[in-house]
Amino acid sequence: MAIDNQFRIGELISSGSRAIVSKDEVSGNHTFTIGSKKTVDTPYPHIKGERDGELTGRIEKPKYDEEQLKKAVDTEVDELIVSPREPSPDVVPRALYEDMRNQFLAVSAELAIANETIQDLRAEISSLESQVQSLLIQLDALSLQTAAAQNEAQATNDRYTTLLQDFSTAIVKSTKEGIERVSLKAQTEGLIAQKESLREQLKALNLIVGQLESQLSGAAAESSAAAAGLSPGADNEFFYGVTQEGKIDQAWSAQDIGWTTSRRNSKTSGKAGSLDIKNLRDDEVKITKLDISTVGSTPGNKRILGFTDGASPSLSKSVDIEVGAQEKVDLYFSTALSSLGRDTYSGSWKVKVTYSDGTTSESNNISWGLRVNRG
Repeated sequence: MAIDNQFRIGELISSGSRAIVSKDEVSGNHTFTIGSKKTVDTPYPHIKGERDGELTGRIEKPKYDEEQLKKAVDTEVDELIVSPREPSPDVVPRALYEDMRNQFLAVSAELAIANETIQDLRAEISSLESQVQSLLIQLDALSLQTAAAQNEAQATNDRYTTLLQDFSTAIVKSTKEGIERVSLKAQTEGLIAQKESLREQLKALNLIVGQLESQLSGAAAESSAAAAGLSPGADNEFFYGVTQEGKIDQAWSAQDIGWTTSRRNSKTSGKAGSLDIKNLRDDEVKITKLDISTVGSTPGNKRILGFTDGASPSLSKSVDIEVGAQEKVDLYFSTALSSLGRDTYSGSWKVKVTYSDGTTSESNNISWGLRVNRG
């Protein structure tokens, strides 16, 4: 077939192997005919055999502009190369840059101190874990002692039953064995007394086991609270911690919580952080109330902080903290503090917890810081 027979090429492309008519539909073999003069009407009228063994192909030769190719050889392109720029001037004032750099170094130093503190706390946690393991070993030993005491009590009960049987048999056999019967009764009473003594020992061991389990549970809870960064209260029955929110001002960064405002553009919200309280009582007693009190006098005798937002934040808050639970409450500085003179202030405050049984306890001193700017 000629290479320029575009009709045949299109037919092979669109129909594929179906356009090859030399294939027998039954046997699948190809039969090629040479020198035939018979006319076949499918797929269009043609002489039988003239379409057998056809091959198609196309040769393309790309055409290039030789003159343009010669121009592109060894050509240096420098239009897109930009000349080096001159050094730009400082876009931030040098004094501000140095101040921010000093602040960064100070924060880095504080971070290093915090990492050391974390390492110390981890060491303390490891020590507490060792103590817990020691208590567990002691508990296992007491459990073994309890099991041994129970076995001995069971053996005593078995001996007591046997003696009673022997005693009954002796009564049936003869009333003449009174002396032996009295002796057996005395032995029985002794065994009963020994049994009661063993029962008291078992009760004492169970009490010791309960106390050790309570101590182990309390130690685990205290370890968990200490690992979370909380501090124990005065009665060691509740733990507390303060979390600062927002940007920390260098003027009061050493305090536990702080706030910055200004005389002209005073802040409308005193939100500064939160207080975490965890109840570790072991007698199902809840924490029902929190109270904040400042230590010593305050600037301008003003209220420093509380549990509500505004010029006079509330110093009390009702809560319902179950045993083992932890609750977070928001802390607010008084927005009226913006009327103080432009200065930096600091002091301490405490939080008192009230339990559902009416008893109270309070935290250690917690530091606060305040900075009042001019504008």
